[in-house]
Amino acid sequence: ARSMRIGLPSGGQQTLVAAGFMALARIVNGFGTDAIAAYTAAGRLDSFAGMPAMNFAMALTTFVGQNLGAGKPDRVRRGLVATFLMSGAFALAATLLMVFAKEPLIRLFNTDPAVVAIGSRYLLIVGSFYLLFSTMFVTGAVPRGAGDTMIPFLITIVTLWIIRIPLSAWLSSRLGTDGIWWGIPAAWGMGSILSTVYYLSGRWRNRMVVRPAAAGVPEA
Repeated sequence: ARSMRIGLPSGGQQTLVAAGFMALARIVNGFGTDAIAAYTAAGRLDSFAGMPAMNFAMALTTFVGQNLGAGKPDRVRRGLVATFLMSGAFALAATLLMVFAKEPLIRLFNTDPAVVAIGSRYLLIVGSFYLLFSTMFVTGAVPRGAGDTMIPFLITIVTLWIIRIPLSAWLSSRLGTDGIWWGIPAAWGMGSILSTVYYLSGRWRNRMVVRPAAAGVPEA
């Protein structure tokens, strides 16, 4: 039962994320083949830029679980700060690369001028906010490490299906493809706020899977 309680929200989160990408692709499809090609090229670069944050977050999840299980909750905050600094450094480097080398990077996949123009706008808009993406993933790793997967699941629903998809659809009717791209960092910003607020609230400590009898759980 405990495994189901922890695993089902995580599985549902991955399913919703995949469905969200499909929904966003459908919005992009309405702008023609150039937009589709640009989204595909920029999306590959975007995925590459986001890998450090996701990997650091996975490492932090394991770190949190191990230290809570060992009765050393005081190390959780230090681990979060260290992970945020390392992940943030990679995020800033990715931002500089994507923003200042956007056109040559898109040309690696497609040399059509229209595709390069649209893809470059994607990298400029989305790539400027990788620090928000990093913050969202890293901060959300702490409750997951404690075994609290339900709140991160709910945050995903809010950021993806209440913020990103509706906002991208609405802005696209006013700003064209730029509107689609602006919905992405807007969702990251909301995700960062919600994840940080939940971490600071400390409520995730009440959902800890392992509670060492000999160790207290001080404020994180």
